[in-house]
Amino acid sequence: MLRRLEMNEKELIERDKNRDIGTELLEAIRQINAGNWSRKTTFELQEDGSVLHRVVTPDGTMERETRIRLRRRVGENLSTTHRLG
Repeated sequence: MLRRLEMNEKELIERDKNRDIGTELLEAIRQINAGNWSRKTTFELQEDGSVLHRVVTPDGTMERETRIRLRRRVGENLSTTHRLG
């Protein structure tokens, strides 16, 4: 059975009224710390000013690798325009 992703306001309120978001977030962090993850996304700044975007699955399969070109304003260099980290 497929779960419908779109919910109206009433359905969202009904779903969320008994949720404990704090507990859900703590469990998600525990899963990540235990090494249980479905995908890892990284962004690496390259020498040419582009950013390499990678998505990898736990078995090491490269799901996506995309080079992103950053736009800069005239007269600014990359170190002052785009700071990562």
